[in-house]
Amino acid sequence: MRQDIEVVAINEPESKPNDMVGLISERIKGGLYFITTTDGKLYIDNKPIHVFSQRTPENINWGSVGADYIVESSGIFTTRVKAATHLIADAKKVIITASSDAPMLVCGVNLDAYKPEYTVISSASSTSNCLAPVAKVVHDKFGLEEVFMSSIRAADIANIKSDNIVPTYTDAAQVVGMVIPSLYDRLTGLEFRIPVVDVSIIDLVVKLKSFTTYAAITTAMKEAEEGPLKGILSVTDNVLASTNLLERTEPAVCSPEFHFTVRDRSFKLVAYYANEWGYLKRVCDLLAYSQEGY
Repeated sequence: MRQDIEVVAINEPESKPNDMVGLISERIKGGLYFITTTDGKLYIDNKPIHVFSQRTPENINWGSVGADYIVESSGIFTTRVKAATHLIADAKKVIITASSDAPMLVCGVNLDAYKPEYTVISSASSTSNCLAPVAKVVHDKFGLEEVFMSSIRAADIANIKSDNIVPTYTDAAQVVGMVIPSLYDRLTGLEFRIPVVDVSIIDLVVKLKSFTTYAAITTAMKEAEEGPLKGILSVTDNVLASTNLLERTEPAVCSPEFHFTVRDRSFKLVAYYANEWGYLKRVCDLLAYSQEGY
């Protein structure tokens, strides 16, 4: 995904390398990589990846394999203090792939808040990475008074075999209010987990401070797509199914086909996001950015 990042190790206490080959192959569609295992290591396109099986970060010998930057994606060590235990094992910096009390940074939105002295940072969630650039464009141009979000979210791997739609709470909207301080306490939302492998949608109802049209909102998004948010926000005039976006790397793909006026200053906005592949690209970009400013 990025030539300047080399994956040298994975910590997976629950699965053996043979099992991991099958799990990874199931999640990566289209035969993008050749994955195998031998001698207790994973090989992806013939590049060896050391496999650790530790349950606590301080016991992972990252230094032995030269791992400087750790992506903490277990979903367990999501606080600054817990994630910092990776540093005991000779890591230089930790990126948490979830909302956290560590500084949260979203590409295209608030990377200017990064400080080189940060040793633990968060890339927020995939949903926040979709919502934040959309909210930024609309807020900067028209002013957001309030936002209600429904996230129709692909299920986690543990729940993918379920046929149920599961409503749940999400803090993704509130996180955007932290990433964009001028939107603090103006966003709220719900999440509905659905049994698909990847690709999710945010469905927004926004109330603006100024009068405008949904066509003007779409124009603002297209301007951002070609300007400051190039590669972050995309606008498509095509009606898309989720499978059309499995390999898209933009965290927010807006679909003006479903934008319309609700009433006066209120509008419906819809954006897709590849919550695995697209989000991984943002995590890699954040890692590279933090390395440049190390």
